[in-house]
Amino acid sequence: MKRWNAAARVCRLSLLFLAASLATTTVRAQIPAASVETTTTAAPGVTVDQLLTMARQMNPEVAAAALETEAALARVDASGRLPDPVFETEFKDINRQRDSALPEELGRVEYKIRQQFPLWGKLRLQEDVARARAGAARQSQRATELEVAARIKTVFAAYYAAFEGWRLTKDLYGTVSTLAQVTQSRYAQGLGEQEDAVRAEVEKTRLRTELVRFEADQQRTAAQLNALLDRAEVAPLAQPESLRPMPSQSPTVADLLDRARTDNPTLGAAQSQIAAAEGDKALVHKSWYPDVTLGVTFQQFVDQDQRSPGYEALISTTVPLQWGLRDAWEHEAAANLSAARRRRDAADAQVRGDLADSFHSLQGLQRVGTLLKDVQLPQARLALQSALRGYEQGRSDLNTVLDTEQRVFETMLRLLAVQVEQQARLAEIERLIGGDL
Repeated sequence: MKRWNAAARVCRLSLLFLAASLATTTVRAQIPAASVETTTTAAPGVTVDQLLTMARQMNPEVAAAALETEAALARVDASGRLPDPVFETEFKDINRQRDSALPEELGRVEYKIRQQFPLWGKLRLQEDVARARAGAARQSQRATELEVAARIKTVFAAYYAAFEGWRLTKDLYGTVSTLAQVTQSRYAQGLGEQEDAVRAEVEKTRLRTELVRFEADQQRTAAQLNALLDRAEVAPLAQPESLRPMPSQSPTVADLLDRARTDNPTLGAAQSQIAAAEGDKALVHKSWYPDVTLGVTFQQFVDQDQRSPGYEALISTTVPLQWGLRDAWEHEAAANLSAARRRRDAADAQVRGDLADSFHSLQGLQRVGTLLKDVQLPQARLALQSALRGYEQGRSDLNTVLDTEQRVFETMLRLLAVQVEQQARLAEIERLIGGDL
């Protein structure tokens, strides 16, 4: 009888410890020691902002886009300038005396230099077109930066989830291990059922499997983050501290769309392409007007005793007679301009659709997260406490306790998954509007 009372007290204390542990465990922002080795304090990864700063300097896609913008800006410097002058040398009055063995005689040498001058504002239009295309390159660079930032934000959320899920599972594994020891002790003393001891061991094995899965997720997401930072796969990363906070005030779709139409780089690049196409069309129209070429000639006579050096000046102009060619150019330029405008409309429609999808998804996820945190999780914990009391009083078995424990655990993980998905949707919205909320 004393042995039975002692075992019952041990069981009661263990069950109370299980209830207290599961009732107070939440999806926390701060993470204690996890399954991987602790990295040095210098290792990045504590916050997502730290990784974003590194990506702006180290990501190869961002670097390539910056170089393309630099090349486009260099083309602006090269445009709007006069073409290279043309230099010619002519040898004239070359004679040979047929009746003698004298060599050919050279009468004079002419040195000519000519420079073409495009008129009617053509150089300025060329510079404007190059500047518009440079603007499109700069917007494409911003689009690349925002795309990489969104990927880092999303992967970082999964990286955080891998550590937080591991922590929740590890806490629960310790509690279930204690419960398994109690059931084994009761069974050894003939006070419990073998089925209870076996079920507790099965639950421990299931939790060990979950721990392995979360450890693999830690390594997988760490490798993805290192790849985005152009670092080695095994480069150290710190344990994540917390998820990014959600916006305190939720704007409307109309507000977000206004920001997107101002700051979205895809729309900005499309608008710059329209400006470039308009400039091309204006240049084609200007091709109907002639250009002027100015030149000067220096004449050097071989027999300086008879003739002194002479000089000549010239002026020439193009004659735009190829009407069919220019008609084709104008048709091409008009088609390109219309295509650029339609691409701008298509980009606007795409942004509207993606923005509405991410906005409403985020709102739905926030409502689901609220229900999980404020309703379902407290109900699951209450059910667990009730099952524990029933098991203590002999009104329910261990299977009921473990089933309710699993529901608490699954609700916690589901809440964590919803929070990660919220981060992914927030990152997509920020990519579309061209900046942080």
